[in-house]
Amino acid sequence: MVVGFRGSLDRSTAPTLRETVISELAKGPDLVVVDLSDVDFWDACGMSAVLVAYKRCRANGTALGLAGLHGSAETSYRATHLDSVIPTYPDVASAVAHWAAAA
Repeated sequence: MVVGFRGSLDRSTAPTLRETVISELAKGPDLVVVDLSDVDFWDACGMSAVLVAYKRCRANGTALGLAGLHGSAETSYRATHLDSVIPTYPDVASAVAHWAAAA
């Protein structure tokens, strides 16, 4: 399952991402890929929303990956070392292919 997001991921929009991922978990997917290729900015609230989504996915037995992270968002993500916890992929196709090969 792919969840896309556009624009800024900040205090006002982060809850939308978090709640979307959580509601999609009710469908029982094995994998959720969050497509961030159209995100131009994120702050600590955005990172927190991704981390909460990851924890909920993990508790549900669902894998979570991030796709398309770029620019300053990617730089800040890697600086926090969250990339060692939540895998990132250049694009959605790469994320799906990785998880399909691992299954």
